Formats: sequence, structure tokens, C-alpha cells
Amino acid sequence: MELLNWDNLTDEELIPRLQDEDTDALQILFEKYSSQLFAVAHRYVHNPEDAEDIVTDTFTTAWKGIHQLSSRPSFLAWLLALVRRKSVDFMRKREKQRNIEELTEDLLVDVERRADALGKLDVEEVKETLIELSQHPESDVRAIAVDALGDVNQMWVVELLLNTMLDE
Repeated sequence: MELLNWDNLTDEELIPRLQDEDTDALQILFEKYSSQLFAVAHRYVHNPEDAEDIVTDTFTTAWKGIHQLSSRPSFLAWLLALVRRKSVDFMRKREKQRNIEELTEDLLVDVERRADALGKLDVEEVKETLIELSQHPESDVRAIAVDALGDVNQMWVVELLLNTMLDE
């Protein structure tokens, strides 16, 4: 068994070990760079738990993609680019989710207004479905709605939701 002084290894010495799937090398690099990556992620997301998740995801991506790393740029530059991209992706996803939640609230108000006019509309069932739909990606929305609502008279709500989501 090889005895190493891990604290004195440079990135250039650790990267080949990481490429050989050495988890000790990953741990050393995580300890070395995670606080810098956390600071970058936190500047984007303004939430420590989300920033920690982004850093973890960044290192997972680095672990899986380490063979794509060339000698240029440096490992830190590569990690910083990854964490920025993951932070921006997180922000986009969060903004889209907020928009869907706001849209769902607006639709719930509209459903209540139209319920009297349609008579057959089960407002509570539509509300529950809209809340469930707001938690799923767009591709799943129509299938969930058809399964939950089924009734053509209630499908206008889903079509309105889908059209609004796709317009954004």
C-alpha cells in the first residue's frame, strides 16, 4: 500500500488519480475548493442549502466528466465554470417553477369564476389537479391532467395552463 502525504499533492498530481477513480483524490479536491465554489453558487442563489446542493452537484459532474478535462484550463477554472453554469441553470429552473406556481394561482381564481357557468365542473378536483400539475415538467402535464380530469369539459383548464406555459 502506497503511503502519500495528501496535503502536499498538487492538482496536477491529484487529477490523474481522480481520473483513475481515486475517491481520496476527490475528497482532497473537494476540501480544497468547495468553499470557493460555495461562495460563487451562493452569490447566484442567495440560499446556503441550495448553494451546497449546487456544489455537490458540481463535484458529481466533475467526477463523472474528469476524463474530458484537458491540461487547459486549470482544474479550478473548470470547476468554477461548472458551478456558474449549474447556478444559472438552478436559477432558470427556480424562476420557471415560480412562474408555473403563479400561473396555477391565477388559474385557480379563473376556475372558481367559471365553475358556476359550467355547472358540471368539480372545482376542488380541478384545483387539486392544477396544484399537482405545477409540480411536474411540461411534458408530463397533459398525461396527468387527462388521467385526473378525463372530462372534456374540464380539459380547457389544462389547455389554458399548457398554452400559457409554452408561451413563456
